[in-house]
Amino acid sequence: TLAVNPNTQISKGSQYFADWIAAETRAVLGPFSADLTVETTMHLGLQKLAEGTLRHWLEAEGPKRNVTQGSMIVLSHDGEVLAMVGGKDYGASQFNRATQARRQPGSLFKLFVYLAAFDAGLTPDTVMTDQPLQVDNWTPQNYGGKYRGEVTLRTAFADSINSVAVQLTEKVGRGRVIGVARSLGIRSSLKAHPSLALGTSEVTLMEMTSAYAAMAADVKKISPFGVRAIRGTGRQLYKHRVTKTPRSQATLPWKRDEIIDLLVNTVDQGTGKAARLSAPVAGKTGTTQDYRDAWFIGFTADIIVGIWLGNDDNAPMERVTGGDLPAKIWRDYITSAYRLEGATPKRQELLAGIPPIPEPDLSRIGTPDADKATVTGIRKWLRSFID
Repeated sequence: TLAVNPNTQISKGSQYFADWIAAETRAVLGPFSADLTVETTMHLGLQKLAEGTLRHWLEAEGPKRNVTQGSMIVLSHDGEVLAMVGGKDYGASQFNRATQARRQPGSLFKLFVYLAAFDAGLTPDTVMTDQPLQVDNWTPQNYGGKYRGEVTLRTAFADSINSVAVQLTEKVGRGRVIGVARSLGIRSSLKAHPSLALGTSEVTLMEMTSAYAAMAADVKKISPFGVRAIRGTGRQLYKHRVTKTPRSQATLPWKRDEIIDLLVNTVDQGTGKAARLSAPVAGKTGTTQDYRDAWFIGFTADIIVGIWLGNDDNAPMERVTGGDLPAKIWRDYITSAYRLEGATPKRQELLAGIPPIPEPDLSRIGTPDADKATVTGIRKWLRSFID
């Protein structure tokens, strides 16, 4: 935690956070002219690490992969914004790509599709057919243009199969999918087009990271905040109070075990393999048409990190997918973050106290004939480190 006042010296990269805090302070107090001390949620070590990690990867890979911009948000399970990077160079552009830029999330949006599907009674073991289809004169395409026939929803999510996501959306209704997204804090305009399932409506990194944070925290919704307290001369003017509404009280009480199962499997065996650690990781990749946007949002037992890469002019990158650079940046950041003394309360637990993966071999998970007892064992294991 960092107490920030007007005289605090912060890095240029931290100015994105500082600008956002100034806006948050005005939202709390309204117009003000007095000297104030604002205590923020920023963790200075995690903030500097976020700036350095993103800058390193953009400088090392950006020129050859045609990636000029990126943003990152780090949240606690309570919604504290521990770190925020809004772009490569604050001096060149003060536009905050973490909170202001609206971009297509691609397959990240499938979170809401599958939550709606599970709410309608489907399960990770439900089998659907990956095949060509047409909806309202629109034909979705899978990445690589191939179709695999019968697959479980666990496999379809992990491998980000577009045809299955579209079928699910049409099965449960586009309005229901939008309702799930709204219930988890997506405020941006969402168009009920058949392509909704593939993340064609533009959203912010903050919105998407917050939605995934609700999965991690098992609450109705996460409302990110950066202002912990505000003090004037001799008195406290504001103190943030965290309120957690259980998922069971949500309008659409999504099924957590099922979605955690899918998110962990995505990193373990699917498109998010580049983010794998020795400790369990849950996450999802997102890539948009012509490689214009690449995302990865993942979480551990106590920290959620969202990453976006792209170009301000919407120019295509050089085949950068969410499972490529964003997932690698995520892994680099997380492994470094857990080396910071006191960075997160469950640091030692994550590094040394993770329970062993139950037998038999995980390779059977995600197949139509998966052993139900094994699946149950995996879910119990997931709950043991997420809860």
